[in-house]
Amino acid sequence: MSLNHEYDKAIQAFKRAIQLAPESDYAFTLLGNEYSLIDELERAMACFRKAIQLNPRSYKAWNGVAMVYLKQEKFSSAEFHFTKATNIFRTNPDLICHLAVVSRTK
Repeated sequence: MSLNHEYDKAIQAFKRAIQLAPESDYAFTLLGNEYSLIDELERAMACFRKAIQLNPRSYKAWNGVAMVYLKQEKFSSAEFHFTKATNIFRTNPDLICHLAVVSRTK
């Protein structure tokens, strides 16, 4: 649904997934990604934070928080969260690239 730009439908699907599996950090992360795509950044941040609360090693949620901060041009906060994500998944090229870019932007 998201790939077809049907963000509202994707959001509803992920909300339903969370109802069925409220301990799923991945469902919260995916919902956060959808909110981020439509610039509902506070809602996105709440979802990412919930995902991190459920699973502090969710590098995708840490990355989501960092991407929100990047959109807001809060580069120091973005760098901190990209670093957290990279420390969890040290060989992920996307994380390493994002961290390098934001480190140069500060």
